[in-house]
Amino acid sequence: MPKPGAFASRAFWPMALGLSAFVVLTQFLALRAGWESNPLARTPLMDAEVYWDWAGAISRGELQGTTPFVSAPLYPYLLGCLRFLGADLFLVCAFQIGLHTATGILLALAGRRAFGAGTGLLAAVLFFSLSDPAYYTGRILSSSTVVFFAALTLVSAQALAARASLPRSAILGLTLGLSCLSHPPMLVSVPLFALWAGWQAADDRWKPAAVTLATAIFAMAPATVHNFRATGELIPISAQAGITFYHGNQPGADGTYTVTQGVSTDRRQQNIDALNRARRETGSASWNAANRYYFGQGIEFWRDAPAEAVSLSMRKLYWFLTGRVYGDIYMPALEREHELPEQSRWAPLPLAMLTWTGLLATAMLLRDPRRHLPLALLTLAPLLVVSAFWYSPRYRIPAAPSLALAVAFALTQIRHWRSRPRAALVLTAGFATASISLFVNPGRGFDAPARYRGQFEFALGNLYMEQGDLDRARAYFVRGREADHVHSAVALAEITRRSGNPAAALKELTRIASLHSSDAYVSRSRATALAELRRWPEARAEFRWALSLDPNNWSAITGLGNVLLNLGQIEEAIDKYRNAIALNPDFGDARFNLAMAFAEHCSPPRIEEALVQIRAALIRDPDHARYQSALEWLLGKSGADTE
Repeated sequence: MPKPGAFASRAFWPMALGLSAFVVLTQFLALRAGWESNPLARTPLMDAEVYWDWAGAISRGELQGTTPFVSAPLYPYLLGCLRFLGADLFLVCAFQIGLHTATGILLALAGRRAFGAGTGLLAAVLFFSLSDPAYYTGRILSSSTVVFFAALTLVSAQALAARASLPRSAILGLTLGLSCLSHPPMLVSVPLFALWAGWQAADDRWKPAAVTLATAIFAMAPATVHNFRATGELIPISAQAGITFYHGNQPGADGTYTVTQGVSTDRRQQNIDALNRARRETGSASWNAANRYYFGQGIEFWRDAPAEAVSLSMRKLYWFLTGRVYGDIYMPALEREHELPEQSRWAPLPLAMLTWTGLLATAMLLRDPRRHLPLALLTLAPLLVVSAFWYSPRYRIPAAPSLALAVAFALTQIRHWRSRPRAALVLTAGFATASISLFVNPGRGFDAPARYRGQFEFALGNLYMEQGDLDRARAYFVRGREADHVHSAVALAEITRRSGNPAAALKELTRIASLHSSDAYVSRSRATALAELRRWPEARAEFRWALSLDPNNWSAITGLGNVLLNLGQIEEAIDKYRNAIALNPDFGDARFNLAMAFAEHCSPPRIEEALVQIRAALIRDPDHARYQSALEWLLGKSGADTE
């Protein structure tokens, strides 16, 4: 008679490979469908746009930045390599589907080693069924990389637990270091992994611990060297932890991303704003000083309102356990509501369905910490990050592989409920609690789709407006305005302006500005309408007001430069364009406007300087028709001058 689990052992690889083929096929079909009819799939937003532009710079050989890393660097450098090889957005997403599939295979291997082949295959099935990691394969964000290295770290740790050796300690350190480069909060777990590695050795325990720690540091060293060369400061990986902490720990925080006054939500501008604010408060231009300043502000909030701080941390924990709709960049639940194809259409299981049971199962596994501490660390580190900072699906997703494996273990315990009744009862209660929250949260208004609908409609409308489809954009902005989203109302006025009626647009923007005088976006849009009506002094005053509210906004700085140029203040306009380019070297409009200022408004024309700017704009956006026409015109002017 065959032993229990013998069939799963014999069929492990055929089943694992068959499952992988199914995942690749369905993910690719979803990618094609989204590419054809979902604008969110074709256009990176916010952090995704930053990653894409950053990868473009890396692909051009711009490896050393002038500032420290302000987010995890491994993903954009990997993306840069893909762009260097000629990959476009679609091919990058196809690569991420491959990473996603490899993560499931790694998880199956980890489960087979820890609990048996059947549990390993079940863990892979659970992981592939999760909507969160499946969705992010189709977005230019680091999530697929993060979960891959989390699973690889888990496999490396289990290999070390099976047979301790210095080479295996080094492999664990290497994968752990790469995991930190893809998700810097993992840095706090490195010493614990090193101590655990030493625990596995029979003697000379300090050696494997030292090797694990040393190789992890070695793997992270390129980021540290980059940051030191950029600033002269010792910053291990990323310089953004302080402001991120303050986003989630300030008056008015609700457990998710909370806007900080005077600090932009745009990742590129955000860190400049944060550094400048810290400099004004501390008198120091140091990135480390800014980091300490924001951590200090958050801790001061805790100290001044301890009861509120505890309540806020519990709310963040609840977000981790039950969050299904909210997203700080993308909201797949609302994409599904709008019937927009996306990557999770074949992966219906919310990660929140695994969190309660996964944590309970992890607690049970910790009764044998020598074997299962790595799994627990990979689960608990994201939980602690969310509890201390703020909830985002991207901050929770590093726990997806370990939660899937823990729940697969839990299901085997429930299956054997006769011999393990207490464990089965507790774990079943975890599934029941997760199911109940599906009904409780909507009744409480917690994580309700309606709360985010205005923002979502505005984002879609913006994408269609950038593509020139004003009718479709208008429909989304109308729905956003109906959801009381102020910027959607502003965008409707912007469509009116672009449709040839700047006077009507200005009238509406003036009405909105009277109600929202401290909104920089409203003010910037009103200034643009004034400029189109050639009311230059009023436009100048309005742009300056917008910049008093949002000093580092390169769009407003460029707009002010345009107004100054029309007022004959040529050198002042050139300074504004240069300021905008310094803030965002990828902002092609500022480079184009600077080139035209050099060529058309300077006496004598500064054609060579104009050519430098247009060529730089075309390097970043080689298909831009207006930049191409300007280059041809400038080359003609250059040739005429030479003759």
